[in-house]
Amino acid sequence: MVFDVLLVTVGLLLTVASRFRPRLRSQITRDVLFEFSSDDGVLRRFALHAATRTISIEPMSPARPDTSVRFGRAWDGIRALVSTRTVAHIVAGMNYGDTRLDGNPVLLLWFHGLTRTVLPIGSSRRPRKRHLPPIKVREPERHAPWSARITREPALDELDPTWTAAWEARAKLLQLRATAGDPLPPG
Repeated sequence: MVFDVLLVTVGLLLTVASRFRPRLRSQITRDVLFEFSSDDGVLRRFALHAATRTISIEPMSPARPDTSVRFGRAWDGIRALVSTRTVAHIVAGMNYGDTRLDGNPVLLLWFHGLTRTVLPIGSSRRPRKRHLPPIKVREPERHAPWSARITREPALDELDPTWTAAWEARAKLLQLRATAGDPLPPG
């Protein structure tokens, strides 16, 4: 229920903003259909119309969405959409298998930026201020009193073939399996 109210609120804010904010209208340049849903039964569609440069909440239709996000639970969707780390929550949900993304993920990132124009959660316009160390680190300080407690091992190009536990753990990493062309689990 709360997830549905959140999606309707975001949709109404985007609908109104797409009629009155030139900055938002200028970004709507093609027809796109987004779908957000959960396994709990919540489903909302947002349509972007290039001809009128507006956004609307669409009723269910047989049209296939360009990008759809399906959360395992409505609470996961709420947590992801109101967080300052929305993308991190969605990616974590995809890694755990709770969240499914169909379509173009770049369109989802772009739509996330549109939602932040009406719901400014977090800092979306300013770059983060990075706190740099006071001096540049050029090389390890081997003469410092704490250097004996730091373990330094030479860099390796690949894992030791006799280390079976490491190879088994590596085989479970989806990022490495996907780049190697191995079949991935569904979802």
